[in-house]
Amino acid sequence: MKSKRLICLGVCVFVTPMILAVFARGIFRPAMPDEWHKLQKGMARQDAVAILHGEVEDLRDLKGFDQVTHETTMLGSSSLWQLYVNYDAAGHVSTASTRFVCRPHGFFNTTSTLVK
Repeated sequence: MKSKRLICLGVCVFVTPMILAVFARGIFRPAMPDEWHKLQKGMARQDAVAILHGEVEDLRDLKGFDQVTHETTMLGSSSLWQLYVNYDAAGHVSTASTRFVCRPHGFFNTTSTLVK
């Protein structure tokens, strides 16, 4: 009986912080810029660049995509959102994905697809 309680207590001690950390990952993460949600598949590059605030790094010749970085903070630490926009041969948006990077707390980093 005592060993079952110890096992249960041990599970609670290790599992509860993990569950809380997963929720904290979504709760404390700052929202990505609203204008990024306006990107649509098939949008011309000049239209996409016009709605994206911030410096658009043209990496199409080097890596095949544009990159936009939005600096922010999370839990008092420097962090950033990155947007990667891929284009088809005609120069229209084909896919876009985002990445959140929390520099000192790597657990909070996330990647997601914005435009499929």
